[in-house]
Amino acid sequence: MVTSTQRYAITSSECADEVASEYFNWLSTAWGPLVQVRISAQAIIIQLLRQPAIRMKAIATHQSIVGFEIVGGFLARPGGRMTFSRSGDAVQVNLEEFKPRLPLWIYRFTHGPVHEWTMARFGRHLQKRNAP
Repeated sequence: MVTSTQRYAITSSECADEVASEYFNWLSTAWGPLVQVRISAQAIIIQLLRQPAIRMKAIATHQSIVGFEIVGGFLARPGGRMTFSRSGDAVQVNLEEFKPRLPLWIYRFTHGPVHEWTMARFGRHLQKRNAP
């Protein structure tokens, strides 16, 4: 299982669900045509080359926290979750108990670094949006 936590300073008044929406909208454009995000009332599907790489469903929504259960995809086994929380002047994004389909030794050299790089880029995106 994989756990990842990012914390971003944020000066806007956005709540957790607004930051989560911003993340999924940004992700749809950040990788060009390689990655697309499909959002419906039932699911969020992150597609890689038009194939469902990670499927999630909403599990908790509150002004200060929003969460998504990972239910599958060709990069993810069911289980684990992604949460966005807002506290004071920071937003925290957690990937908890993620179960990659790839063996961990392959994940650490492929999907893992791509996830870290993507989250760092999202942090820079939030900084630019929140710059005075």
